[in-house]
Amino acid sequence: MDTQYFADPHLAELHGAGAALAKSAFVGADLDQPLSADQLRVVFASLAPTGYLGGRVDEADGGSGFTAEEFGALLEGVAEVAPYLSNHNVQREIARLGSPAAKDRWMPRLLRGDLIGTIAVTETQAGTDLSGVEATLSPADDGYTLTGQKLWAVHTMTADVAIVLARDADGDLVRAIVDLDQPSVQRQAIPTAGLRFLTFGLLEFHRTPVARDDLLDVGGDEGVARMLAADRALSAIQATSVAQRAIHATIKQLSTRRIAGEPVTDRDAIRLEVGRMSASVEAARAYAYQALRFLDADQRGVDALAAGAKAHATEVCSQVCARAVELCSAEGLIVGSEVLRLRDDLEMLATAHGTSLVNALDWGEYVIEQSQIRR
Repeated sequence: MDTQYFADPHLAELHGAGAALAKSAFVGADLDQPLSADQLRVVFASLAPTGYLGGRVDEADGGSGFTAEEFGALLEGVAEVAPYLSNHNVQREIARLGSPAAKDRWMPRLLRGDLIGTIAVTETQAGTDLSGVEATLSPADDGYTLTGQKLWAVHTMTADVAIVLARDADGDLVRAIVDLDQPSVQRQAIPTAGLRFLTFGLLEFHRTPVARDDLLDVGGDEGVARMLAADRALSAIQATSVAQRAIHATIKQLSTRRIAGEPVTDRDAIRLEVGRMSASVEAARAYAYQALRFLDADQRGVDALAAGAKAHATEVCSQVCARAVELCSAEGLIVGSEVLRLRDDLEMLATAHGTSLVNALDWGEYVIEQSQIRR
């Protein structure tokens, strides 16, 4: 869309490529119904030429080697059509932390789009509170066994492989690559109001085998926190894309209506409302891209900054999408209307990688600490 602004032509090109290929990949797809695994693999394979599947993977490992900011621009374009599509996180973590055997086993198929991956962190009692993780990874003769539950992982019903956060025998946090196509893995879908083309739900592991080579080299809170920071900043970018799409759909709908023979969009009140909505989204977007630049520079405080960006973007964009539905009046409330679907999608994005409350608390804690240091 021409309502996204980039000073860097390269970022604009990445954004355009993501939007164009995503639009082509989803032609004829019903975004109000969960896509099958086969449908998703076709989508991911069609997106592969953009570098989407390997965007955060170094070229040495077969990826595109994008910076966080570059990948954000590409993902923002894809999110115009299909927000929170994911399937790029697992290969990112395997490339960074996986053994040579794990890379050989999983990376080629993930980068081609042959496999669907997911990250399984949250649990029923813990959410994104890492101290509450109860899933356990226990030693076995030929590797490990995983026992526990994970909730709300994207692609719950279609993923082939997951990176699962658990505790080892010493109680330390570890991450393991888990083949989900095993009889000891059980899945239960949970219908959602938004992002209905994806599947979410409950994953249960009952002494599920994990190969020794599929334990990621680096565990602990710091590695997981950095993973969450990237995911939060990218979620913020996608939220702004959804909100701008809602504004665009609202303008399109209002342009067909007349008051006293004139298009509604010629009214100053409507122009004022659209201007305020778009400006608030663009401000949130700038905040999110700042977090991505901090990630690229490995700046101190980036975890907190990404949390703040995500909280701000989802709160602002939720308000904008709700206002878009109101402006469209009765047409906005028809089941299947674009603005209603986008509003529901945004509400789901707001809960991903920690709710706005959790993320705002993280950012607020950091701001207070920095204020006290400067006294």
